[in-house]
Amino acid sequence: EVLLKEGHTTYVREKLYDSKLPTQSVIKADLEYVSHHWNNTSFDLWEEVSGHHFYTLIVQRKALILGSRLANSLGDSAAASFYLRQAQVIGQSLNRFWNPQKGYIEATLGIQLVNRRMPTKSGLDLAIALGVLHGYAGDGLFSPASDMVLATVFKLEQAFNQIYKINQNS
Repeated sequence: EVLLKEGHTTYVREKLYDSKLPTQSVIKADLEYVSHHWNNTSFDLWEEVSGHHFYTLIVQRKALILGSRLANSLGDSAAASFYLRQAQVIGQSLNRFWNPQKGYIEATLGIQLVNRRMPTKSGLDLAIALGVLHGYAGDGLFSPASDMVLATVFKLEQAFNQIYKINQNS
């Protein structure tokens, strides 16, 4: 967006987003990959657990929203619509991470064990807070002030108070 505002449209179209399929441009290639594979399992933020991760999905959602805006500005309206639709579907899928019995957003669903290593059984992970900080798209969905995010951060604080003595001094 900055390069476009500065008048470097040719560079952006040739190197970053070319509106072609198959594409040779880095942003278009990334957006195509994310928009077609977001529902696949992947590794978590810490590269330890395979499954479906809140962090990954919320960040992918934001990338598709921003990518849709870029595609529209470059006249690639069909891709822009597709990216935005995928972002909407991701947004709907994020709600499944809320666990009302536990009172927080779980970090990973559909865990697949890798090398027999088991992640935390609680599903409570700082990756949720990082996901909101990195992936919030400014549209209200899982905002830093949402009830579900605040409840999750509160549960993280409680867990850290039990684990780390320094937190017990406040």
